[in-house]
Amino acid sequence: MARWTRRGSARLAPYGWAALEAWGVRVVPPDPPPSALPIERLCESLHRLDVEIDHLRHCDRRTPALFHRLHSATLAYDAVLRDACRALGVPPPGPLPYSDVARLEAEAGLAAAGLDW
Repeated sequence: MARWTRRGSARLAPYGWAALEAWGVRVVPPDPPPSALPIERLCESLHRLDVEIDHLRHCDRRTPALFHRLHSATLAYDAVLRDACRALGVPPPGPLPYSDVARLEAEAGLAAAGLDW
């Protein structure tokens, strides 16, 4: 199957893209833009999610949907950690979700860059 991108072929009319898609040609979406959030807001989010994860790890085991709440908070923390790495020029560890070791390496890289949350 052919692979096209809209970035390099602006000459094709909108109906041309529809025809390509109808023939089975996959259109590659553009890359998502990097995070435009200020670093202060990223620090606030990291702190808030870190506190939430710590609270969930030490709360009563009978808490409703504890596993799902902890998992979603950890995924959110990883996403904000990735955005903070990109904002400071620290290489992010890889695709989400991060392992405990990858998360620790990213946190150490951000701390070495001077970020404190």
